[in-house]
Amino acid sequence: MNRSVMGILAWNIDFVITDTWDDVLSWNRLTTFLWITFLNSSIMTVDERRRRRFSESFRKEQVALIEAGKTSVGEVSRFYEVKRQNVRAWLDKYGSQPLQQQVIITNSNEYNRLGAMEKEIKRLKELIGEQQVKIVTQQALIKLAEEKLGNDFEKK
Repeated sequence: MNRSVMGILAWNIDFVITDTWDDVLSWNRLTTFLWITFLNSSIMTVDERRRRRFSESFRKEQVALIEAGKTSVGEVSRFYEVKRQNVRAWLDKYGSQPLQQQVIITNSNEYNRLGAMEKEIKRLKELIGEQQVKIVTQQALIKLAEEKLGNDFEKK
């Protein structure tokens, strides 16, 4: 293997051609160290996130960007370290169009079973309504018979 070109490493936009494996290893250590330092410096504690408040204008700006398709809920959530649920609440509050509700797709067996159950519920409600009408009618007839005949027909 040609030792003059051992590897190509990218740091930002610059490409570095290394001469030896030692350079590759040192660059790898350096990039790993810088990456870890960057990640550790940008992580907020839970208390820091709780104390933050975003202005109404900032929220509206983010909602406008999401609705324009320039960014997504996930991107805003990750970039500003805000829960997706909060960004969706901003969309619900400040958005010009309502949020799409979650669509649950079921298989045909469940769909058919659900339809059959809904029909059964409807039939039972109608049956209860009919029984209720019969009961009211019978009570009215008993009351009328008591008034006309003067007897007490109800069980005591």
